[in-house]
Formats: sequence, C-alpha cells, structure tokens
Amino acid sequence: MIKLSKLKIAILKEGVTQKELARRTNLDASLISLICNCRYIPTSAQRQRIAKALNKSEEEIFEK
Repeated sequence: MIKLSKLKIAILKEGVTQKELARRTNLDASLISLICNCRYIPTSAQRQRIAKALNKSEEEIFEK
C-alpha cells in the first residue's frame, strides 16, 4: 500500500497540481515536489504559504 503524505492528500483534495501550488505560493515547483516526497523540511514561512494556498491549517497538512 502506498502511503501519501498529508500534503499530497491536501493537494489532491484541493484539485490542484504541484505546479499550480508552486505558482500560488511563489515557491519553486521542484521544492514543492521535495516537500511532498518528505525529502525537504519546509521552513515555518513555507509551511504557512502552502497551508494558506490550500485553505488549510498547518496542522492539517504537516506533521509536528
């Protein structure tokens, strides 16, 4: 079974692509990919921008 990150699930539920999320957050698409694949830990500011772009709270998307 494939385990999806909370961020990937939020992206799917919002119906956007990683590229669109990158555009909404003004972050590089490759950075969004790294975050989605748990290969990069986003800064607090990056987490806030992503959460806002997906209309979610940080707690709904990112592990503590």
